Amino acid sequence: MLVNIIHDWDDWDDREAVSIVSAVADAGRDDRATVLLVEAVMPETPEPHWAKKLDVMMLAITGGRERALAEHQALLAAGGIDLVSVTPTETPFAIIESRIR
Repeated sequence: MLVNIIHDWDDWDDREAVSIVSAVADAGRDDRATVLLVEAVMPETPEPHWAKKLDVMMLAITGGRERALAEHQALLAAGGIDLVSVTPTETPFAIIESRIR
C-alpha cells in the first residue's frame, strides 16, 4: 500500500514515479501481488476540485503532481502494474487497486 507517495514525484521527465512503481512491481511479481494506492484522482472536467489545488502545491513544493485516472493507469502500466478498480472514499482520496503483471 502506497499512501500519498506517488504524487510527490513527476512521471516522465525524471522517471522517479515510474521507478517507484517498477520497484514495487519487482518486489511482488512472483506473487502477482495486489497493490493499493491511496491518492487524489483529479477529474478531467474543468470544475474546481481539491486535487487541482493540491496539484499546484505539489508542483511548487516537491516537483510532483496529482494525476487524473488515465494518468494513474499509464503510470502503473509503465511500471508493470494493471489498474483493477478505483474506490472513492469520503475523503478527497481514492483507493486505486491494481495488480502486478
